[in-house]
Amino acid sequence: MRENRRFRLLAIAATVFLAADIVLVIFALRPPAVETTSGAVPMPSPTVSTSAPTAPLVASRAPNIPLVSEGSDLRYLGFTSQGIGFRATRGACDGPPPTVERTTDGGATWSSVTPTDVTLRQIDALTVVTDSQVNLLARVEPSCTPTAVSTFTQGEFWQAYPDRTSNLSAATLPSSIQIPGIYAIAQKDSGVDIAVFGDTGCSGVKFKYLPTALSAAGAADLGCLADVTSPTALALAVSGNELWLWANNDLYTSADNAATWKKV
Repeated sequence: MRENRRFRLLAIAATVFLAADIVLVIFALRPPAVETTSGAVPMPSPTVSTSAPTAPLVASRAPNIPLVSEGSDLRYLGFTSQGIGFRATRGACDGPPPTVERTTDGGATWSSVTPTDVTLRQIDALTVVTDSQVNLLARVEPSCTPTAVSTFTQGEFWQAYPDRTSNLSAATLPSSIQIPGIYAIAQKDSGVDIAVFGDTGCSGVKFKYLPTALSAAGAADLGCLADVTSPTALALAVSGNELWLWANNDLYTSADNAATWKKV
């Protein structure tokens, strides 16, 4: 009787021990807890770099670009091959404003196209690009700041283009060119034509040609215009095979490289 009771106690103890052991094994095999956070997890976003092109605006230039007068009273002249032309007076920052005019009949008549959209104080160069486009290197507004001013509407409307200013320049000669009495310069692809007062053998305006490799010794005599006898403000222009000269209130043209001239 006593042995049966002892056997039952041992059986109960073994059962309790086995159950506890199973619980411990299950606990040990349980996967570790996962730590969670509230809210969305930020994801890295790709970085995209964009830049808009900012290519400089380049002013168009005709083959026979700057057409500039040199002298005590600067003036400017330019023609297209169709006989459409523009001319301008220089003006001064501390004096009278410049004027701009246009002709459609080869210089017989002129009409004012002086800009009203931009306040011009002085003009330093004029370039006739096409019948519609003209570029001015001008000084504008009270500050008299050098600025490119262009029309694309035959002079009806004008606009300042400061970022194009460096693309425009006046026709000049190096200081090494020692030819006295130069009053006008017209630049073309192969060199420059010049108009000179006081040259021996010409009682009026003498015309010379200097090739691109400028040197006084390389100047070639072209012709003489005896009608203009006294030094005065001149503007000389080259258009194709034709030369144009603005002297006093008159316009002259030559179709044979300054050998002969006729008044318009």
